[in-house]
Amino acid sequence: MQCNVLKLSWIAWMAMGACHRDAIGEGGGTDSGGASAATLDEGDSDDDEAGPGSSRGGDETDETDDPWQLCDPAALTEPPADAAPCPGSVPAGGLDVVQAKSIFGRTTHEVGHIADLARGDAAGTSLFEIDGDDITALRDFGYVAGHISREVGSNRACVSLSFACWTGGHGGWGLSALDGRAEVLVDGDVVEARGALGLTEGGALSGAPSAEVWVHIENPSVEGSVGSFEF
Repeated sequence: MQCNVLKLSWIAWMAMGACHRDAIGEGGGTDSGGASAATLDEGDSDDDEAGPGSSRGGDETDETDDPWQLCDPAALTEPPADAAPCPGSVPAGGLDVVQAKSIFGRTTHEVGHIADLARGDAAGTSLFEIDGDDITALRDFGYVAGHISREVGSNRACVSLSFACWTGGHGGWGLSALDGRAEVLVDGDVVEARGALGLTEGGALSGAPSAEVWVHIENPSVEGSVGSFEF
């Protein structure tokens, strides 16, 4: 079905210099871009395992008042028809702190873009193409597909996402290419994300094993975890 395509941009993130903070050096350093830059640059990650009392996106909630019910991963679009085959794969094995920090940095960066999109704060870019509430984007060898589910009469929305070798157009150096599925819940100024994400290896990409990810952004606070590592 042919539909008009509306092109959007990340004006707010460009104004903050997000792309500059997200630059990845040839030495293969971790990606600390976007909303998480201050959090990751100013302190070391906590290598301890999350304790039983830790608050996480997967905690038990009253199903009748569970905002995550808004998410609809079954509505995800297929990858773009011109998406190239992924040149690598997510490695198996255990996750170390460098890999976890890179997954967290890349995730929080992209979550910020998605939150702007769900709120309608972005306009006029070629990064994403929107057909209704279906998202597709193609950069380098990677792609992202998504679907926005909105709650009528509120400022709440959920974006279900599928990443494959996604560098976001920032290049293929180091630990930078997201791969996996996630959900981003936007509720006013509060943004949460959860899912299972890794980083693709192959070529210049080192890769990182997939792990459960949780992110909570309530500006200026950014917190979360990747596997047993807390940030």
